[in-house]
Amino acid sequence: MIGCFDLPRKPSLKKPPQSPEFVDTKFWLYTRQTTTDLDINYDDILFCAKNLQVTKHNAHLLQYGDGSKSIKNSGFDPKKPLKVLIHGFKGSGKDKGALSGVKEFLKLEDVNVVVVDWEKGAADGYSTAVANTELVGRQTAIMLMDLIGWGASVKDIHVIGFSLGAHIAGCAGEMLKSRGFKLGRITGLDPASPLFKHHVVREPSTKLDATKADFVDVIHTDGSRVFTDGFGLLRPIGHVDFFPNGGREQRGCNDGRGSVVVSHFEGTVNSSVVCSHIRAWQLFLESVINLQNPDGCQFIGYPCLEGSDGFIRGKCFIEPRKRCLPGDPECNIMGMGAYVNGARGALYLATRDSNPYCGEQMQLNVEISPTAEKTRGYLNVRLKHGDHFTNFKVTDE
Repeated sequence: MIGCFDLPRKPSLKKPPQSPEFVDTKFWLYTRQTTTDLDINYDDILFCAKNLQVTKHNAHLLQYGDGSKSIKNSGFDPKKPLKVLIHGFKGSGKDKGALSGVKEFLKLEDVNVVVVDWEKGAADGYSTAVANTELVGRQTAIMLMDLIGWGASVKDIHVIGFSLGAHIAGCAGEMLKSRGFKLGRITGLDPASPLFKHHVVREPSTKLDATKADFVDVIHTDGSRVFTDGFGLLRPIGHVDFFPNGGREQRGCNDGRGSVVVSHFEGTVNSSVVCSHIRAWQLFLESVINLQNPDGCQFIGYPCLEGSDGFIRGKCFIEPRKRCLPGDPECNIMGMGAYVNGARGALYLATRDSNPYCGEQMQLNVEISPTAEKTRGYLNVRLKHGDHFTNFKVTDE
């Protein structure tokens, strides 16, 4: 049913997936009708911390290949849209981060939410977890085909994958395409870079790109041109790619540069090392929460031919918008509310350094008299908004 697997290109990393029995992938269904209130707080949104697991999560277990018996008894409504959440390395479907997403999705819309739990396959070394992504991707595709056979519309399926979970979503999309289906949307949250960059190890069919769904939007928060300095991909791979704060180390984070190899390959993950990586999930979840309010803050991204450096220098921030509307070719909204008909390609934006991360983006122009004596330094700026203050430093860089 799942099929055969090609070994990676690089001989030293020739590692097949672990057996389906060992990985023990589970598909947990949540709906408004069958799920009691989840006791999850906004602060519990680390998407890969095993010490933040929920023991009772009141979900229905779906199983593929059982003649749809588990679907029939689950409360799944094929007339409603389907959201699919997939965790990454060292994660679990019972993480409070994953379940906070379930909670906010069900607040926002009356939908079906499926959490793909491949905890055992993500628990060992990083290269083993990478090998397991193709297995879990195919299992996810088979589960989705069962749901489509039960009446779900493939165009109403939105898969959200974090880190390695983004590439699992890509694998699922590829298999569905081979069977004549194309997912409506995939959102990649800082898709993992090690072993996926430049097709060195993984084939294009086994990772996320713009061919895997009708609409692929990506949030990059921990990218780097240097292998050891970032968990995520820095290059655009979707129809629209958002690069908050340049797509690299995020404001408020102090990631240990050079620690990626140790963290990934020795299997150690802690919140200080992955602060920027996890930020992609935090930003996406905040966008879901903001949509619950018609006037909620928007993470507005803008195109910039000069890239992130040009955006930071103010060269592409000519007409900042209070709101980004559908069809505007000069902006798009990062996160859940991303417009299919908005601006595409690489988009850039700034965020706050703490929760809430969304805020109104402003451009500061400093004019100095041409006759002033040349000097070097910086300006401390304090912006008052309501009862709050935001402090930041303006330099010549």
